[in-house]
Amino acid sequence: MFGRRTPELKVAKVILLGADNVGKTTLIVRWNSGHFERNTYTTIGAAYTAKLVSFSEEEKIQLNVWDTSGAERFDSLTKLYYRDAQAAILCYETVSLHSFDRAMFWANQLKQHEPSCRIFLVATKVDLLECDGIVEEVPQQDALTFKQKIGARGPYRISSKTGEGISELFDSIALHCLTGTCPSSVRPSSISIHEQSDKESECFSCTD
Repeated sequence: MFGRRTPELKVAKVILLGADNVGKTTLIVRWNSGHFERNTYTTIGAAYTAKLVSFSEEEKIQLNVWDTSGAERFDSLTKLYYRDAQAAILCYETVSLHSFDRAMFWANQLKQHEPSCRIFLVATKVDLLECDGIVEEVPQQDALTFKQKIGARGPYRISSKTGEGISELFDSIALHCLTGTCPSSVRPSSISIHEQSDKESECFSCTD
């Protein structure tokens, strides 16, 4: 007798967009390894990461994530990675209005060049709001209004330092790419990142 046929593994292309120093690379490192990397190099062009996300034996998908440069001089190159992307992680920093303005630019670019790509709006470095003297430059209501305008999911509020929100973000993306929908609640995947509490009180800003 022949054994049961193994279902073909689904693969999805995801692009990561955001201004320089918004924390895109530290986000990917945290998701992929479960660790927080303080010092990362500025991305030149794009960097590639792949990871399997599994909810059950039948529900699994490999996310191929392209971490693009946030430098304006690479804007024309970044557009090359839009093609065939099923999801885009669009990042802005909660304490940087400039990064929010840049997010608006990329949203317009995506709508023009890859309109079927689903956008996941992400507010990074939310842990900085616990630091004395740090002000949230992008009000949450402004982010909600922007999300509705571009038809995005989110905004997801994440911290690569503490791990807050990262599992939910990537599990939502994986389920969207598996089913074509974005559920309001997400059941945890079997290989989600293990969120860790960082007891350090030091406040700092990560690079790209």
